[in-house]
Amino acid sequence: MTRPNLVYIFADQLRYQSLGYAGDPKALTPNIDRLASTSVNFVNAIAGSAVCTMDLSHIALGQPGPEPDAAFMQICGATADWQDGHEWRALRDKRYTYAIYRVDSRELLFDHVDDPYQLNDLAASPEHADILDDFRTHLTARMAAINDTFEACTWYRDHWTDGNRNIIRSATSGFTG
Repeated sequence: MTRPNLVYIFADQLRYQSLGYAGDPKALTPNIDRLASTSVNFVNAIAGSAVCTMDLSHIALGQPGPEPDAAFMQICGATADWQDGHEWRALRDKRYTYAIYRVDSRELLFDHVDDPYQLNDLAASPEHADILDDFRTHLTARMAAINDTFEACTWYRDHWTDGNRNIIRSATSGFTG
């Protein structure tokens, strides 16, 4: 039996509508558009859990992968339109999700085991004060490790892209190509 020619593209934090072939007039994605025209598109496929920033290469290799203590989520805002005011950072472990918004420093803490729809914010709860402090410490350390200065969305456009949505650097280094 011949093995199939399979390419699986999994983009974290990318709305389906943010691609040219899906109808976004601002999205210039000619190579993906061309590939999509001859491919199967799983437009309703949704990740069942957060996978942000974890190395998922082991999935492609069919191997078990490492399990981090928490997933670090670095959301730079509404980058489809480069709008400031929506930037946040978060950590999610097996039990809790902690997030902080840049615009007003509002903190959120959710117990996604007991509250899977994240309806009950525990950040102001005295019985969760130690958990909140622990997440603050870990998030600050994660951000410092990659030089994440938690800037406004337009700062990333001006410093990390070439103006045409091509990423030319990250928090830790520039790219060469």
